[in-house]
Amino acid sequence: MFRGLGDPHSFKCFDSERLGKLVATIATDRALIEAVAAEMSDGIESAVSFWMTQIETALLDPRLTTLGRVHAVQEIVKRYNTGDLSEASHDRYSA
Repeated sequence: MFRGLGDPHSFKCFDSERLGKLVATIATDRALIEAVAAEMSDGIESAVSFWMTQIETALLDPRLTTLGRVHAVQEIVKRYNTGDLSEASHDRYSA
């Protein structure tokens, strides 16, 4: 089915070669969009997993008091909110 391309009966004027190229282009565009979406999804999943591991590590640190854990989590969130990821690999709460 040709969605978004107008009346499907209007394709009668295309010869089979042009119609084949159109269908191939639509399939290629769809495959590209699906590949990009999958990569974005994987990247987001990895980033969230990394972030959650840092938070869990801070919350489970037996050396910290309850207030210390709260401050550690606040620092992690602050670092991600400001986009300053340079310290992420240097602190003890990095995955």
